[in-house]
Amino acid sequence: MESAARIRWRCDSAFTADKSIRRWKWLFLQYGNRFPFGSLFYDFPGSDGLSLAALWFFRNISGSSAFSLNFYYLIGFPAAAVSVYWVLRTQSITRLFSLVAATLFAFAPFHFLRLGHLYYTWYFSIPIFIWYGTRISQATTAVWQGKWFTARRLGHALTLLLISSLGVYYAFFGCIVIGLSAIFDSLKLHSIRPLQHAAITGAIVAGAVFANLAPNLAFYIEHGRNDAVATRTPSESELYGLKIAQLLLPQRAHRSSYLREITTHYSNTFPLVNENSVSSLGIVASIGFLLLLGISLSSSRDLNARFPTLRLYAFLTTSLVLIATIGGFSALFAQFASDLIRAWSRISIYIAFLSISVIAYALDYLRKWSTNVAILLSAALIVLGLWDQTSPTAKSYLRNEQQSYLSDKTYVAQIEGATTPDAAIYQLPYMRFPESGPLEKLTDYDLAKPYLHSKNLHWSFGTIADREGDAFFYALSQESIEVQLEVVRYLGFAGLYLNRGGYADNGLAIEEQIRKIIHSQPLLNSSGQIAFYSTTEIPSRPLEELSAAARSLLKKFALSVENGKVITGEVSPWQIDFRRALATQVREAEGLQLPERWGRWSRGDSIKLRFKRELPQKFSITLNVMAFGPNIGEPVLLRVGSIQKPFTAQANLENATLEFELEHPTDTISIKVPHAVSPKSLRRYEDSRVIGLGFKEITITPR
Repeated sequence: MESAARIRWRCDSAFTADKSIRRWKWLFLQYGNRFPFGSLFYDFPGSDGLSLAALWFFRNISGSSAFSLNFYYLIGFPAAAVSVYWVLRTQSITRLFSLVAATLFAFAPFHFLRLGHLYYTWYFSIPIFIWYGTRISQATTAVWQGKWFTARRLGHALTLLLISSLGVYYAFFGCIVIGLSAIFDSLKLHSIRPLQHAAITGAIVAGAVFANLAPNLAFYIEHGRNDAVATRTPSESELYGLKIAQLLLPQRAHRSSYLREITTHYSNTFPLVNENSVSSLGIVASIGFLLLLGISLSSSRDLNARFPTLRLYAFLTTSLVLIATIGGFSALFAQFASDLIRAWSRISIYIAFLSISVIAYALDYLRKWSTNVAILLSAALIVLGLWDQTSPTAKSYLRNEQQSYLSDKTYVAQIEGATTPDAAIYQLPYMRFPESGPLEKLTDYDLAKPYLHSKNLHWSFGTIADREGDAFFYALSQESIEVQLEVVRYLGFAGLYLNRGGYADNGLAIEEQIRKIIHSQPLLNSSGQIAFYSTTEIPSRPLEELSAAARSLLKKFALSVENGKVITGEVSPWQIDFRRALATQVREAEGLQLPERWGRWSRGDSIKLRFKRELPQKFSITLNVMAFGPNIGEPVLLRVGSIQKPFTAQANLENATLEFELEHPTDTISIKVPHAVSPKSLRRYEDSRVIGLGFKEITITPR
């Protein structure tokens, strides 16, 4: 079994959020890293208020962020068990069999394989959502019957508000379950009352989710949506969809090498295997899953009459599979409704509860024939389930992780000892945040580790992708190391933290250049993979004495230093960097694809850009642009007001400059793409986007 202590050593967003709440009192604002810009987490929406509050509480009572994460994870086991036990007891399942189901659900493979997404290990809300669906499907015991304002109704509302703050996925899937339950009973009773009750429940859940998202939404209204963070596409609902085979296959970290190899072979030879590989139900729940599918196909009236809840569970299971499976109704939802929900395989934990519940019902039914047989079978299922659903403890892995954690802690303490309090540290290589993907040997958040261990230092890594700070550090990383050190010294950085694992040559080339500037020996970590250079021997010169490249970069991002403090001024309203989020730069943008590292392609046959200010009467416009396919060398028309002028673009990024003198004020330019075409149609790449022109920058200079 993967040890719960593993989470102690993970460098993930949950740890960062916990430290942010502890140190800076508010999740969305962080200044311990992302120096000198700070970081606003508003761009990454989430409905995890209860999890964040729990982490904050556990940390405050323990004084340790590591303890709070471990305790958060561990308490998920009894919380899930209590939830299942209570739900099944309300459905008249005997204590023993409710306990069997509770144990199996608490130790579901999902609980161990989801350590990478810590918040999903608090899935005790799932049985409660299904309980509400069950009550709504039984109109005579629906939760919203009777007077409007009662203590019972208030209790239900508060319960829904709390469990809806455990992630938008669980809340969204809960609404699906509640809606399906209402449809099931409405068809059976020919009544709309279950639908009315479901609408009330859904409104409360949606209200809780929107309350969690309110700070994010308010930020978007004022600053625009950042399309470089948490960007989803409809096709990803297919990529991360549910696969029935993966529900039934052994978990990927199984105790049995033979069973583990079956899943490994499937993962290595079949397509579309990703995080959906954690959706294994285990042997016991797989039996329950097959039983529910059989019940859904049965037309027995006696079964319907004696086990109405099982009939509902069978309907829910079949429906959830049809919705979430690859090529299912989820793809249509992503195409025509919203692509924000993409990882439909996460619904597997709902299916796990339904499948385990039917086992409890079967044991309860068997008890009427032979109590002893039912008890013996219960014991056997517990043993089989725990053996099958958990994996062996990786003691050597845990020991290595512990040593790595302690090594990082010691190393950061050494850096703190070699610098002044509140010193700023520049980090290389440049990596986007969040969700950058691996860079050579580095994973997404390796550069966040020193922040987690430091008390007073400020770190450069972690400015939100495509906001001003990230754009600056990316542009800075493209300069020579001489210019980089010159700029960071001017901005007040006192050290350089270089992770050699982010370079193909293990940092040999860049460190050869660094040693020409910094002559003191670096401070190395225990593995020798990280080098810290003190930059204090480099003189911090005034702006006018910096090199032309350094001054140009600082001017572009309107950065200056006054009385030792970094000042961020207003960036030109007529300069567009297409590698960044356009919402932060222009009032309106149409006809452009999502950003790539170099810039953006056009989308369709026309582009429209509306600036935040009116254009000057006389100006020159410089486009750093390239063309694709049949557009290479073809005249492209750029229109400003009633004036249009042609330019041409080549296969590589080049500058094209046009002069304008306007007769009437305007804040809009438009560009006509000569031949919008997809690379796939030209049989060049498997890229079906309709493109034509690629843009890196547009700069308007008043004359």
